[in-house]
Amino acid sequence: MNKDMKLQKGDILTYMFPMKGSTIINTVNGWNGLSIQEFENKSSYKVLKVERPQTIYEFKEILDEKEKEYLSAVIRPFKNRVKSICKQDIDNEYICIKLSDIYGHTTEAVCLPYFKKGTMYKGMELGKKYTLKELGLE
Repeated sequence: MNKDMKLQKGDILTYMFPMKGSTIINTVNGWNGLSIQEFENKSSYKVLKVERPQTIYEFKEILDEKEKEYLSAVIRPFKNRVKSICKQDIDNEYICIKLSDIYGHTTEAVCLPYFKKGTMYKGMELGKKYTLKELGLE
């Protein structure tokens, strides 16, 4: 193993504490950027293996709790008719909720009041149609 290799966030380290002889498996977070040699010197651990996953998945909520609470209250009376929720932009941003018609043939829209760009619903992409499930509103 190359002791000069730099650790990256997300690397999976298998290392041992020499005094106790126990093996530990951990993910690199705070040691990011250190070489294996530097890690061993600073931590007193002996690195046995470094795994570098190709893809690291990180789950991030699109809406914060206040946004979820507000949208849930707004859509409550017609939740079963919501087809999508989208953040739109003209001069300011706004939320547009697409509904299926009572008979399911046409689409209606409910648009919420404008808000200053970049101040609310920051996790939503402009123009992307989200389902209730994607937004955690089911």
